[in-house]
Amino acid sequence: MAQVPQARWLRARLPTVNCRFTFNSIEGTHQAARAGLGVAVLPAFVGDRQPELERLTEPELSGEWGVHVLTHPDLRRSARIRLFMREITALIGAQEPRLLGIRE
Repeated sequence: MAQVPQARWLRARLPTVNCRFTFNSIEGTHQAARAGLGVAVLPAFVGDRQPELERLTEPELSGEWGVHVLTHPDLRRSARIRLFMREITALIGAQEPRLLGIRE
């Protein structure tokens, strides 16, 4: 996991800090921060859920992240699948401020 964006971000800003704990999932990192084990690089929409966690920086966009919805080629033109694609696009789009870490 050393090459994931969060690990690269942390190394670039704190190159001399020696991490005592590393995790291979956002949830593990999240739970460690909640337990008071140190600083964690988390998506804002994860960290913002917990009032005991405090942002140390403002969110930074690091490239494009997307959601991939896969379906069998034979079903791609199905009315149900097209409806699902429209609905999931609208639902995710409505959450864009939260996903980007924009506070209201």
